[in-house]
Amino acid sequence: MRQNIIHIILSTMLLCACSLPEAEQPTATSGPDISTLKTQAVATVYADALTASVPTITPTVLTPTPTYAKPAMSFDEDTNCRRGPGIKFELVEVIKAGQTAEPLGAQGNYWVVKSSSGSETCWVVADFATPSGEVTQLPKMTAPATYTPRPVPLAPALQSWDYSCEFVFNNSQSASTLTVVLKWQDLSASEVGYSVYRNKELVASLAENSTTYTDVTYLSYGDAATYYVEAYNYDNAARSKEVKVSCQ
Repeated sequence: MRQNIIHIILSTMLLCACSLPEAEQPTATSGPDISTLKTQAVATVYADALTASVPTITPTVLTPTPTYAKPAMSFDEDTNCRRGPGIKFELVEVIKAGQTAEPLGAQGNYWVVKSSSGSETCWVVADFATPSGEVTQLPKMTAPATYTPRPVPLAPALQSWDYSCEFVFNNSQSASTLTVVLKWQDLSASEVGYSVYRNKELVASLAENSTTYTDVTYLSYGDAATYYVEAYNYDNAARSKEVKVSCQ
């Protein structure tokens, strides 16, 4: 009986041993892919760089203060400076060649400048003035609204008309060079100039307040020359009496 029991125990132990699960064998695995890790690291750094906040640098801009040369007008010849833009306006002064004036503004083909006395302004034609300095900043000026016509000037009074003749002979015909010195009295206060006429043709234009003129012409034998002087402004004119001279 005892042997049977031992036999049963041994049989049972053998059966249990056969039914035990086998121990799992460790599985060999390969190491990490180094190139993949490098690529992932670069991508991570690049992503961090894109998302990183970049400090904003505001540059300091130094704006220089502009310096402008003082504007000026120079004149190469005597130039009329009037109260408005046009020959009908009263003459303020004649700016002499070589002088300069301070420009105050412009309009069209005119500059407005300060008179030499500094007490008033007057207008000069731009063609006769040479600007310098910063004139582009000057304002646009407004012309006088109205023009007041000047009164009729008084006719000049001829005082003398001295003349001389220098005779010449050409092809048996005599002729002469006539020299005439005209003098008159300036009676007007509203003229802008004087005109001298010989045989009804204009031979000279003179400035206001003129009182004398010398004319030289050629006369054939038997001819004569007739003269008169006219005081004028841009609205009216008045002329002197006529005088006639000849070389016979």
